[in-house]
Formats: sequence, C-alpha cells, structure tokens
Amino acid sequence: MVSWVVMLTVWAIVIIEPCHRTERETSRTSILLCKLSLKRTNQAMATETQIFIRSVLMNKVAFAPLGVCELKRSYIIGSILNYWVGTWGGAAKTHLIQLERTQRAVFKTGWSLSYRFPTTDNF
Repeated sequence: MVSWVVMLTVWAIVIIEPCHRTERETSRTSILLCKLSLKRTNQAMATETQIFIRSVLMNKVAFAPLGVCELKRSYIIGSILNYWVGTWGGAAKTHLIQLERTQRAVFKTGWSLSYRFPTTDNF
C-alpha cells in the first residue's frame, strides 16, 4: 500500500514539476519584457516588444489534458495529502481498537475485576 502511494506521488511530481517550471518561467518572461519595454531604443523594437508583451499576457500558459483540469502544483499536492490522510486515518482506526482493548484490560486489572466484566458503561 505504501509503495503504491509513493509511486503515485513520484509520478505526480514527475508530471507536474515541468508544468510548474514552465508557468514560472512565463511569468519571469513577462516581467523581463515589461522591463525591456521601459528601455526603448528605437521605434521598431518598441513596437515588436509591445506585440510580444500582449501575446504573453493575453495567452495564459496552462496545462490541461483534454481540457478537463489544469495541472497545478497546489491541486496535486492537495489531492495527494487528502489521499495520505485517508489512508493513514483508516490505519489508525485499527490501532485504536487495539488500544481500547488494552485500556479496558488495564482498567479491569487495576480494579481487580473479572475479564468478563462489562466495561461499556465506563467508556
């Protein structure tokens, strides 16, 4: 079970990380273009820079396979964490049953009660 979760986590990181880096570089490119537009050397370069800035700002870079959902780091991390919490939360219930049985046995031993004494009213 753990190996399956680890494999899915690694797979998600391998798929999502290049998408995240591309989005980050796109935002960096737009910042550099804005700085470049402030330093106007000639009219032809200023015109081409403005067209490129509009193109970058108007066309948002997003990775959405089949247009279903965007591949973002926060979405994937959230779903992985939800899966881990659910998996380990289910495992904790089995350990809690063993802990409860041990607690009842210690209670009965401490009060010198029979092992068949009902403790449902005490817990």
